[in-house]
Amino acid sequence: MLEALWNAARCKALQGDHDGALEYLETVMRVDLGYFDKTIIDKDFTDIVVEDRFKTLIDKTQIYEIRENVLIRYKGSGKDIIIPALYNVKIIGVDAFSGCTGLTSVDIPDSVTSIGDRAFDGCTGLTNVNIPNSVTSIGDYAFYGCTRLANVNIPNSVTSIGFRAFDGCMRLTSVNIQNPATSIGDRAFDGCIGLTSIPTPGMF
Repeated sequence: MLEALWNAARCKALQGDHDGALEYLETVMRVDLGYFDKTIIDKDFTDIVVEDRFKTLIDKTQIYEIRENVLIRYKGSGKDIIIPALYNVKIIGVDAFSGCTGLTSVDIPDSVTSIGDRAFDGCTGLTNVNIPNSVTSIGDYAFYGCTRLANVNIPNSVTSIGFRAFDGCMRLTSVNIQNPATSIGDRAFDGCIGLTSIPTPGMF
């Protein structure tokens, strides 16, 4: 079992392979970062490689559920969230943060390429979200009902914004869409009564 095999108190990097002492990881289906010392995780880790064959990754505080590079669900109650880059999240999944009303800000790492449908649906306390220049798509209803979200910077990498993606963000006053070729879904900014300018036609 994983508990008996890993003593990671001084690890700087961790990678399973077929050549060395970590060959036994071939059958591991879950990695629990709770096995790593908190100080190491927070300060000293420079890299952690979790191969695709690891089906589930649970972080040290048991608040993120990640499967095959998809953040399935946030289970915490934090206000200001930084999704750790070491998890190599590529997709923020459907409903991953939906209903997290206490969430106020989210920093998304630049490993993420897609924000799924309803990912932040109903996050009524969300005021700030950092969308990196790696994200290519924002799903349907992704930020639906984020009533306190005031401004959004959508980077050049984004090529599609889904149906009603920002519907009901009534305090949204500024939207910066950097890529003029971005496809914008129907009613993407419906209910955004605070918007005074629309940078790209056809948003509503």
